[in-house]
Amino acid sequence: LAAASYADVNHTETIDGTERNEYRQRLWSIGTELEWWLPASTNFSMGVALDGADTPETAGRTPLGTLSAWGARVGLSTNAVREDVQLHASASTRARFPALRELYSGALGRFEPNPDLVPERLLAAEVGMTLKRRGIEIQTAVFRHELSDAVVRTTTPERMYRRINRDLITSTGVELFVGASISGAELRGDIMLQDVSVEDPSAGTGPIQPEHMPKFKAGLEVTAPVFLGITGLTSVRHTGDQYCVHPDLGTDIELNGKTGIDVGLRRNWHVGDGLWSAIRTTVSLDNIADAAVFDQCGMPQPGRTVRVGIEMF
Repeated sequence: LAAASYADVNHTETIDGTERNEYRQRLWSIGTELEWWLPASTNFSMGVALDGADTPETAGRTPLGTLSAWGARVGLSTNAVREDVQLHASASTRARFPALRELYSGALGRFEPNPDLVPERLLAAEVGMTLKRRGIEIQTAVFRHELSDAVVRTTTPERMYRRINRDLITSTGVELFVGASISGAELRGDIMLQDVSVEDPSAGTGPIQPEHMPKFKAGLEVTAPVFLGITGLTSVRHTGDQYCVHPDLGTDIELNGKTGIDVGLRRNWHVGDGLWSAIRTTVSLDNIADAAVFDQCGMPQPGRTVRVGIEMF
């Protein structure tokens, strides 16, 4: 298996009273992966990748230059113990290049550009088990992530945001996924617990908590037939306590955990045997409790929202 990708990103920045600024970033990646089937229903895979990036247009600011980084992955899975139990393990490393907005954006007049950012490097490993039996699937995994040169937000003495590379962010945790089919109903649930730490001797007395990395997350989705071909949808997702950098104080503040609840109804309609043979209509009420669930400091997800959708397939 082999793959290649290329992206050319252009951005025009217009600020009142100044000339338009043009930015451009090119990203490319090539990779390949090989698989071997071994005795006792065991599969071994190994892959490598090479990524690259440059910024040919930077509105007169310092260009990023041409960067490249390699990535790799090895994985092993086996059903040797029991046919309905799969044991799996993997380890990988990959780089992420800073995006244009992280390098040069002065968004909302609060960000100070930093073209000196370097790529992040992620080292990840996990060991887990999957059980499939009588319409029930249970998967659990223990993971360890080490993100070096992580791009994080800090606050300057002038109370401006600035993105910098922080030495190391580590997270160790466990994930549990459960899926089941019961009398036509589909259930999906997940729980994630993790311990996250920031290791950066240069951080001094400034922010030392990782932003928007809650120690606990959980979700539950239930899909079930109601009547007259209509399917009911219910989703509950909880995001635990997390931290963000206060834009004025320059210190960590804690955001309390919140729970979002969505409900909806869906129905498929058969309309013929041509190109569009069916229509799916959906009506839903998202975040019915109007909870303030934050993706970024000061920027919560949408509040109570009504959605109406039509799909043709």
